[in-house]
Amino acid sequence: MVPGSGLAPLLINLRLSQVDKKLPGLRVVRFADNYCAFAETLAGAEEAFWCISDAMAAVRLEPNADKSRLRRNANAEDLFLIDG
Repeated sequence: MVPGSGLAPLLINLRLSQVDKKLPGLRVVRFADNYCAFAETLAGAEEAFWCISDAMAAVRLEPNADKSRLRRNANAEDLFLIDG
């Protein structure tokens, strides 16, 4: 599949919908292929990070190492910027 093709977003959403189903109880926003989880504590954020990572691994995906990290006091509007 060619990145940027018209079929790519549909197939990405179909694949990630399987990940979404494995995240009940988490406060998560997904924009295209970017997940943003919200937690009140650092421990909760770490748990959410690993829960999302495990859900992705279940469908043979993995988080982007350059973009995946915990952020404190993040501006939610900046989280989905390229290389945010």
